[in-house]
Amino acid sequence: MTDYNMVASRKEQTLQLFNVKFLRVCACLGVVLVHLGQRIELTGKLRTFTGGGGTGVYLFFILSGYLGFYSYNKRVNIKEYYLKRAFRIIPLYYSVIFLNMLMYGVFWNLTEYAKPVDNYKLGWLRYFLFLNQSIPAWDDFWKNLNATWTIPYFIMYYLLAPMLFKIISSYKKSVLFLAICWGIRHFWAWDWFEPIKGLYYFAVGILVYYAIVEKKENVTYIGIGLYTFLLILFDKINSGVMGYVNCFAIVFLASFYISTNYVGLMNNKFLVKLDEYSFTIYLGHAFVMELMNIIRKLVILNKIEVFLLFGTGTVIVCLLLQKCIVNPFIIFERKMLNYIVK
Repeated sequence: MTDYNMVASRKEQTLQLFNVKFLRVCACLGVVLVHLGQRIELTGKLRTFTGGGGTGVYLFFILSGYLGFYSYNKRVNIKEYYLKRAFRIIPLYYSVIFLNMLMYGVFWNLTEYAKPVDNYKLGWLRYFLFLNQSIPAWDDFWKNLNATWTIPYFIMYYLLAPMLFKIISSYKKSVLFLAICWGIRHFWAWDWFEPIKGLYYFAVGILVYYAIVEKKENVTYIGIGLYTFLLILFDKINSGVMGYVNCFAIVFLASFYISTNYVGLMNNKFLVKLDEYSFTIYLGHAFVMELMNIIRKLVILNKIEVFLLFGTGTVIVCLLLQKCIVNPFIIFERKMLNYIVK
């Protein structure tokens, strides 16, 4: 392990912990906001504002790209690394998919609505095997139920991260990897294995990681600025998400220079809880969204009723998921880690 892979000081570690948590909360709230705007059918500037929150998923990808390397650098034990990732993602994800199975099973049996056709007849296995974005489906139900299109992307990256960490060992190599991922993203023309195109967003996070540890921040700002200029020059800045990704990369990189006076902000109990619950909110609010889709097929709701149901439902579901699923598995994870360390 080379010297520049080590974070320089305890002060920098504190800042990293602060800015990642804060940005993660922002990304989470952005995703919730876009779905809320869709459900209460906002229009005009308000809809445009809430719609921008949907780009929060790409900020999640960038943060995960950074954290994959940052975390693995601190844990030389690969079993520990995979165990922590598995226990943080899979139990909650599987629980939400299982809840959807029960909910839609009851809905299809008690109403005239039919189960969507899966052209490859995989059904729920698509979600349990993380194949919903890798195998094409005619009906979007089998691709993005509960807004889970991102989960296969996270799983793919975290599976590859230890290998990538050994291969991408410097800033120059992270730039090369980013260029390769850019090519894959733009020229991958098949509907199969779409998460491979998402490697680009994680590669941006890896670039930020090495920009910090090798002190290449200024070069990175210039590079991102030039790429953004080219997007504007060729009138591509408003097509796709690349403009947002570039902005997120700059904000993330700049966040490492936040004054230590602001680190105490994360000691705010509300923000601490939001960060602790961020992944639970990410999946839990989407389950409430699916539940509301069913309710609205059976009952007419006004905007205020939708807002109240969405808000209270999200709070209740997330509290139950955190207390009944997430927290018990965190305790079990710690016991397993103690066993591995021994």
